[in-house]
Amino acid sequence: MQIFQIGNGKDEAEFISRQETDQKDLSKNIARLNATNKTKWEVTFTDSTIAPREYYESWTLIQYCINIKRMTYKQILTDTTSEQNVTQEMMKWYEENKSKRTTSYWQ
Repeated sequence: MQIFQIGNGKDEAEFISRQETDQKDLSKNIARLNATNKTKWEVTFTDSTIAPREYYESWTLIQYCINIKRMTYKQILTDTTSEQNVTQEMMKWYEENKSKRTTSYWQ
């Protein structure tokens, strides 16, 4: 995706490191993001840690691409789909699947 062509793997590394129980389920992450006051800069987790909202939005897109679209790191870096299109696709997926558990397939 165009937004992820940085090439340093920071979002992917954060995806792997953020494995608290309440942060593994993509549907819950999207719901948390939607429920967060959009005027605030941060998203707060139940373990009292925070993440910048913009960063958490990107992290959630990475989670969607890895867990749902089954994209590899290389595919994410070389994909030319816009962030807006991936976000729309993810939100459509969310509306269709929000009642299902969507944790990582690596568990």
